[in-house]
Amino acid sequence: MAEISQRDFEPLSGGSPLRRLIARFADWRNQKVMDPQFQAWAMRFWLTRPLVRKRQKELFDLTAGFVYSQVLFSCVSLGVFEHLKRGAISLRALSARIGLDEDQTTRLIDAAAALKLLRRDEDGVRLADLG
Repeated sequence: MAEISQRDFEPLSGGSPLRRLIARFADWRNQKVMDPQFQAWAMRFWLTRPLVRKRQKELFDLTAGFVYSQVLFSCVSLGVFEHLKRGAISLRALSARIGLDEDQTTRLIDAAAALKLLRRDEDGVRLADLG
């Protein structure tokens, strides 16, 4: 991995003075937004609070999307849907078929159930509407 030097942060030469000013302002703003004290202030201040909450929701949605895709990827790569296409099977049997212990399988099934990919009932685990 290449080492980062101070020169990597020097502004690029060229461009109009207005463009350089806009870039410097964006860098200053980004430093401010990353400051925990500024974040706390922005959350308390009535004028900035709605924007902060909107950005929090956007970040949460981005993070949740990543988690959702990982759950789906795990189910597909382990063949969970293939094992369940003929009907429900017990958690123990599914665990043995996909090569995970029961605790890991339970976590995966619970996560997939939260996404409406799978569901658990008295017969075991089965496909849900999105599965």
